[in-house]
Amino acid sequence: MNTELKIVMQNEVGTAIGNDTKSLCLVWKNEDEQNNELANLIIDAGNTIQSCGLLPSQLLKQRDEMREMLKLLFDKLPYAKYQVEKNKIKNILESTKL
Repeated sequence: MNTELKIVMQNEVGTAIGNDTKSLCLVWKNEDEQNNELANLIIDAGNTIQSCGLLPSQLLKQRDEMREMLKLLFDKLPYAKYQVEKNKIKNILESTKL
């Protein structure tokens, strides 16, 4: 049985989100026509929780903590031997949302 969340129905009332066995949530249509975007956000959050056991906000916090630990680690590398690699990694960390 597939438990992954997806859009299971759309009509004039809104968008139903569920899995293969049942609907779990209804995103009501609004005047801004944002219900597909909201439905996809809810689906992504639900599937993230199911796949790794963490909320998206918990994953973000974990990512930020790991990024800080990497920065501290690379700051401790010996200057002469690893300076080129250290600078490359620092540039990647600063330019991406690792």
